[in-house]
Amino acid sequence: MSSEPNIGGSNNGLEKVLSSSPEPIEISPTSHHGNALRHSRTLSSSSSSSSSSRITERPPPFSRKLTRALFIRPAETRGPAPGHLESIKSALTYSWVNVLFVFNPIAWALHYTHQTDGVVFAMALLGVIPLAGMLGHGTETIALYTGDALGGLINASLGNATEFIIAILLLVKCEIRVVQASLLGGLLSNLLLVTGMAFIVGGVRFSQQQFQQTAAQLNTSLLTLAVIALVIPTCFAFAIEQASGEETERDIILEMSRGSALILIFIYASYMVFQLYSHSYLYNPDNDILNDVRSSASSVQSAPAASAQPPAPIVSGNELAPPPVKRTQSLVSTFGSRAFLGQTSKRGSLPAHFSRVDEKDEEKRQRDRQRRQDPEAAVIPQGDTGSETELETPEMNLTVAISVLIAATGLTYLTAEALTDSLEGIGQTGSVSTEWLGLILLAIVGNAAEHVTAVFVAYRNKIDLALAVSVGSCIQISLFVIPLLVLIGWIANKPLSLLFDPLEVVTLFLSVLLVRFATEDGRTHYMSGILLFGTYVLIAFSFWFYPQSGTSAGNLFSEC
Repeated sequence: MSSEPNIGGSNNGLEKVLSSSPEPIEISPTSHHGNALRHSRTLSSSSSSSSSSRITERPPPFSRKLTRALFIRPAETRGPAPGHLESIKSALTYSWVNVLFVFNPIAWALHYTHQTDGVVFAMALLGVIPLAGMLGHGTETIALYTGDALGGLINASLGNATEFIIAILLLVKCEIRVVQASLLGGLLSNLLLVTGMAFIVGGVRFSQQQFQQTAAQLNTSLLTLAVIALVIPTCFAFAIEQASGEETERDIILEMSRGSALILIFIYASYMVFQLYSHSYLYNPDNDILNDVRSSASSVQSAPAASAQPPAPIVSGNELAPPPVKRTQSLVSTFGSRAFLGQTSKRGSLPAHFSRVDEKDEEKRQRDRQRRQDPEAAVIPQGDTGSETELETPEMNLTVAISVLIAATGLTYLTAEALTDSLEGIGQTGSVSTEWLGLILLAIVGNAAEHVTAVFVAYRNKIDLALAVSVGSCIQISLFVIPLLVLIGWIANKPLSLLFDPLEVVTLFLSVLLVRFATEDGRTHYMSGILLFGTYVLIAFSFWFYPQSGTSAGNLFSEC
């Protein structure tokens, strides 16, 4: 076994540095507090010296780093933008679901001529589907022109725009129970139906699929936090129901809900910084360094004490050195994107907002593992500089993308208005509970994009992306959309709170618990999907018989 040169001095011992960059590095001796690692085209040898040296990477200028992260993405990091005609064609033909767009004018005509509410509701329900896909298509295209943080913020703000617009219209009409049912139905649909179908489709084609446990465990922890925020007002309402009057109880629950909403939005903002900036490598499905390091550490612990093999690469203490993640190589959409709704891939690969997996990925991973085990023995093929990664090419230019986003938002408002008005008329007939329609039908239609996307990527053995789409949308709804609507209701003097129906809260808690159990080992198969899908069908069947009046606690804010 070759010995490592002593570059860290007698006090620091031996250090091995894992470099994810395929370019060679230049190591030069510096003082004890110096900075010695620099990227270079040639490898210059340096003799061992008694003076201590530190190996770090020289950071880019702060202004360039801020520009890349927050504002405008450099043009050289993406493909050329198409012209206006090509962009308009992409907006109209990017998805086969766009054929359902014809139901939008039909729904408008039936609504403004005061036709049967059931027919208007059905037409508007079908018309919302392509509008949701168009919103996502414009949002994702705009995100390609911005930095990672700003693009993530745009996705977070508009990722569930359809549900948000419908909820706003219902809130204005003071349909508090329907608003809460539609939001919680979106959570249940993503958690159980979308994730379950992705597991089934992927499990039928592959006997077992693996995903990153770190990101999955954090996501389920965030969902557990959201459930806690809903459980506390429910338990509090039952605790003080006999001790105080109804008006006092309403005021206390509203104050508690509005304060909790601010806390949840802060946690969501922190999660975005964690995901997009500080720990973005954890959400790269092609990055298996953590699992490799875990395996290496286990091998080292089980090896004889006399073994000279050092443990996993360490930089400055005990911190693992995460590899930098290039946006041009992989970009994981974790905000419930709709841009891939039914899209027929013309490039034979996933759309721009999904992970680009190169044909040489497996070969590169093997070289990385070999380099971690023995950096000196690892041989990098000549000319392999990592430049084979594919640039993300936007399908629309920025002007057309913004115009499409504005137009889709306006059309969604018109269709959602017809949808909510007809929903109110159906509720007055008493034939079907409006809460059931919001909990099941509105949720399924609103999550149609996530459903198609998650199933498709699971079929392509990208189960990480399937979980990112479904669970990521749940995180956005629970930590951002619901708290934001509570604050909007506060401003508009509408009593929207975090006090949901107790049965709905218990159902959500058990669903999160089931998803956590199904994903705790980092592996999935079709039986896990059957469990999730069956649970969703069971919930939908049970709520069909649930009385529309609900419970006393759930109806505390049923009227404005």
